[in-house]
Amino acid sequence: MVPAMRTLRMLSFALLLTGGCLVQAGGRAHTGGPPPPPGEPSGAVLAGTVVDARTHQPIEQAAVDIYNDHDHSKITSGHTDASGRFETPPVPPGTYTVGARRNGYAIWAQEHFEMHPGATQIDVVLNPK
Repeated sequence: MVPAMRTLRMLSFALLLTGGCLVQAGGRAHTGGPPPPPGEPSGAVLAGTVVDARTHQPIEQAAVDIYNDHDHSKITSGHTDASGRFETPPVPPGTYTVGARRNGYAIWAQEHFEMHPGATQIDVVLNPK
C-alpha cells in the first residue's frame, strides 16, 4: 500500500474513533456455542436505529459501517431509512468495530463489538455537531 494512502486510511479511522455518542445493544438471536441448528441463520446481521441525541428523532440516510477489528478495513455498510432503521448485509460471526456517521453529526464508533449468528440489535444515538 502506498504510504500516503495508508496514512490517510489511519487518519480516517482515527477520526471515526474520536466521535462520542451513546449506544445501547442487546437482543442477540444466538449467543455463540455450537453451530446453529439447520434452518437458523449462520451469518451475523446488524440491525437497529439511529436517532438524534437532542430531538430523539430518527436520522435518515445515516451510514452504519462494520470494520475488521484487526486492520480496520471496512467490511460492509447499511443505511438508515426515513424511520432511522437499518440492516447490514450478513457477515461471518465475530468481533468487529461498528461505526455510524451522517453529515452534521459527530462520528460514533464502538470497538470489539460481538456479532453472533442471526440478528444483533443496536440503537445508536448521534450528537449534532
